[in-house]
Amino acid sequence: MNKVLVGDKCFSEDQRMVDRREGQQLAEAYGIEFFETDAAQGFRVADPFESVARDVMNRLKPAVPQSLRSAQSTTEHSQKRETICCTVW
Repeated sequence: MNKVLVGDKCFSEDQRMVDRREGQQLAEAYGIEFFETDAAQGFRVADPFESVARDVMNRLKPAVPQSLRSAQSTTEHSQKRETICCTVW
């Protein structure tokens, strides 16, 4: 199971419930990544989701047969790479 710890409101000190250092220490104690975001400002909101998606892909990669892993296409209009199970940006 993939887990991350996310602290929101990193730019709103008056609304912050947990100190950054405390969040980082808790994440380290559990052996997981720590992210600070600010959804109201759109700051690093996608980072935790992308991290979990990347971890899942890396975990599942050995389970996908080699013949299917090499089946990928690149779109002409972006750098996005599509594989059989999801899209990686």
